[in-house]
Order: sequence, then C-alpha cells, then structure tokens
Amino acid sequence: YVPGDVLVVFKPSEGVKASSFAAASGASVKEVYSALSGAGSSVYALLHSETKNPEDLTAELLANPNVLAASPNYKVRAAVTPNDTFISQCWGLSSINAPAAWDITSGDSNVYVAIIDSGIDETNPDLTDNVATEYGTNTAGGSSARDDQGHGTHVAGTIGAVGNNSRGIAGVNWNVGLISVKALDSNGSGTAAGVIAAIDYVTGLIQQGVNVRAVNLSLETYIPAAPEHDNLVQMPLWRAFKDLDALNQAVIVCAAGNYAVAVGQPTPYS
Repeated sequence: YVPGDVLVVFKPSEGVKASSFAAASGASVKEVYSALSGAGSSVYALLHSETKNPEDLTAELLANPNVLAASPNYKVRAAVTPNDTFISQCWGLSSINAPAAWDITSGDSNVYVAIIDSGIDETNPDLTDNVATEYGTNTAGGSSARDDQGHGTHVAGTIGAVGNNSRGIAGVNWNVGLISVKALDSNGSGTAAGVIAAIDYVTGLIQQGVNVRAVNLSLETYIPAAPEHDNLVQMPLWRAFKDLDALNQAVIVCAAGNYAVAVGQPTPYS
C-alpha cells in the first residue's frame, strides 16, 4: 500500500467536514470524492498521516461508529495480458456467440463504455473512430488519458475495435464510445485511491447525463481477508462499486484473474 494513506467512508454529520474528521484522527485530507459522496449517503475521502502507519490508522477509524469503511490505499495492477502470436484470432468472440449477436446489432455510437485501465491509444487505427476523447481523463497522477503501457488499449480492442474495416481485429462492439479513464501508470500499476477517483469520475459523468452503460476494470489488487460480506463492507473500494451500481445505469465488469482458480479463492499474487 501507499505509505501513510488510508481510504475512508464515513457517515455525514451536521457541520462535520472531512478536514475536521481527519484532524480528529491525526491525519489530513488528500482528496474528497465528491461525485461518489453525492451519489450515496456517505462521504468518501483519502486521508494521509505522517505519524501513523496505515494499518493502525485503519483499525482506529473502523472503531469509530461514524466510519462505514476504511482501508490502506492498496496498490492495484493490470491483469496479465497474453502476448501469443495468434492472440489476434480472438477465439473468445466465437465462444460468446458474438457473430450471432452481430446479426442483430454491432453496437451504437451513442452508448459509452468507461474503461478504467492504463489508458487507450486513440491513434490506433482500429480504435480511433470509437474513442470518445472528449471524456478521457487521468486519475493516475498525470494529464493524458493516452495509454503508455498497452494493457488498456488491448482491453479497449476487445470491447470496441472497429469491425468490418478490413484491418486488425473486431471488438464485441464495432460501434461504441470508448471512454479512457487512465488509473494505471506506464508500468501497469496504480492505487485503490486512483481507482476510486476513476469511479468517482465515471459517477459524475453518469450524473451529468452521459450514457455510460458499462464500466470495465481488468485489474487485480490485494485484500487482507477472505472476500466475505462482513469483510467487504469495510473496504472503501467495494463501497464505491456498490454506490456506482446503485445508480442502476451501468453494468460493472471486473476481471476474474488469470490464475485458473475459483472466484473468491486466494491467488499466487503477492
């Protein structure tokens, strides 16, 4: 996790601001996620302490009855992308019966998919017509939403590479608005805070009326306990997903991983 950083979700109280809440715990506010806070009945914030380690501060916060969730700002990374020579044959499209679906529709440019990843290379000739550059953003600490790692572009191609154009591959949707929300750096690494900031951004787009119908996160991260309900409700990242889901507009799609183990089981990642 990021040294000194803790994510927290707390109940709003009359006259209590995030800054005073943080100060009571010996911390300061690095960021408040306003769209997520406005979407639900809780306040999302990233705190930082120079004197307390994140695990101790998390435990202290969770003991506060006004705190719904808290966790260290865990690091995240892109799920492994295969580099096989013939990956472009896209066997997955036939396995999900995409050709039969294309007889009915091949997508709609008025429908948007937000891709929270390492960015999208909008100059890729198989993507350029579908990337909605006007909505792209960077929550990884930079200004550009362009991919400088490759994973996000790979994911974007699977979702929405232009089809029937005599080049490259075809995505599940030949016509779609791809929104690049860059939360991972050039090494394919990021933080839970960066992902929550990305979810906050997408939440804001939906609240503004942008027709985001799916949010894709081909990412993986660390959690300290088995993914059971009582453990998950104390994690700000999980609550951010739930508040985005509560808007009832976008399907949230997450990677299951590439480790050939059952969903919910520990993986070799450390």
